[in-house]
Amino acid sequence: MAPSRWPSRPVEQWQGTRDSLQLYTQVVGKVVLAHTPIVNHWWNSTLHITSRGLTSSLVPHPSGNAFQFDFDFWASRLRITTTSGDERAVALTARPVADFYEELMTSLDALGVSTEIWPMPVEIPDAVPFPRDREHVTYDAGDARR
Repeated sequence: MAPSRWPSRPVEQWQGTRDSLQLYTQVVGKVVLAHTPIVNHWWNSTLHITSRGLTSSLVPHPSGNAFQFDFDFWASRLRITTTSGDERAVALTARPVADFYEELMTSLDALGVSTEIWPMPVEIPDAVPFPRDREHVTYDAGDARR
């Protein structure tokens, strides 16, 4: 059997970062869902693997200014770019999910692509709405890269 090209990373070694990152990606996914036509199994909100992390597809916006999300795990940031050339970055760092959510929504407003979402995580036991989640605060850049 050939050795795996993916590193072994038992969940207990990075569970805090994994949980925060899952919530960060849910916020982004809900923004994508708000502006894209529904496709079977929510494929319209899928994030795709890149050489540096994850990316959304180009997201249309009623303003006419489409945008894209790029999770860059090497630079520890979520980059939001628009088709008009504007850009904002949200740091991927150890902090409450509520703070990440607030900064992301403020960045979307500043870029002219404001978006309202249902701020409740899904398929997570005992979920806390993003704006009130001060429990998930762990983010280790090395763990996210691995």
